[in-house]
Amino acid sequence: MTLRWRLKLCALAGFLGMIGLAILFLQTLPDQADEFLRRDAEKRMNRAATDVVEDLRQASVTLREILNRVAEDPDVKRLSDEDRVSDPSSAVDLASNLAKKYGLSNLVLIGGDGTLRSLHPEAARIGFPDPALLAAAKRAETETRFRFLSGSGSGKDGKSEGRVSLLLSAKAGEKVYAVTERPLERADAESAARRQGTELVGWSPGPAARTDATEESEDRAVALPDAEGATAAVLVIRPAGQDRELLRHLLIRAALTLAIPWTMFFTLLILWAAWPKAAKEENTKEEPKP
Repeated sequence: MTLRWRLKLCALAGFLGMIGLAILFLQTLPDQADEFLRRDAEKRMNRAATDVVEDLRQASVTLREILNRVAEDPDVKRLSDEDRVSDPSSAVDLASNLAKKYGLSNLVLIGGDGTLRSLHPEAARIGFPDPALLAAAKRAETETRFRFLSGSGSGKDGKSEGRVSLLLSAKAGEKVYAVTERPLERADAESAARRQGTELVGWSPGPAARTDATEESEDRAVALPDAEGATAAVLVIRPAGQDRELLRHLLIRAALTLAIPWTMFFTLLILWAAWPKAAKEENTKEEPKP
């Protein structure tokens, strides 16, 4: 066999090998990329399920600083020094004045015995006991808590509507807690989920909240615990679909980018290995005369 035919056969073998390798990559890479993305999404979802709760709590950082200033206010200190308010009406406007002074939409001053000493904007409840709020205030003193309050209305599914809020408290002296709440809406949960690289697909306030997340799906149900250890709301998150598809294409492109140069290298290696050692001698050798 002449050198020309040997080179043609080697080039053909290299070309067919490259085609076969490309077909193999195109058939196996999508499955491998999906498996890699599934494991990566599972890790990210485990991390996001914890981080999204902390992200929502971070929305109250500035509010806690304001509440701490309220607890240090001289008027609140004076109220705390009183053993008991003999005339509840003397503290009617205190919470309202403090709320306006510090820019709060709501404020509760509750005594250590659970008596509501001053409120804004629900001043009519002054003097009534609220042991549940006192217990929640004690737990929310060091860490922001979630709170669910049921409403009197009826939702689309026939259940009573309610609201979820972030509950914060600060102790003023020995006998008074300053308490405030920040409403938590679905938009807040959507923003928190987006910052964790996920998307929100479900938002259900209430301790009996239901979710459509299943073990087969990539959705992850995250419970927001309230001050009593129950569930204030459930949000359902899933990996961002657009990011997942983009990452899938990048993985396949990266694998092909690495595969093509190596395929060319091995093709050249085959050509070099098949090159006859005495090629020059055969080409330059003269045929013997008869």
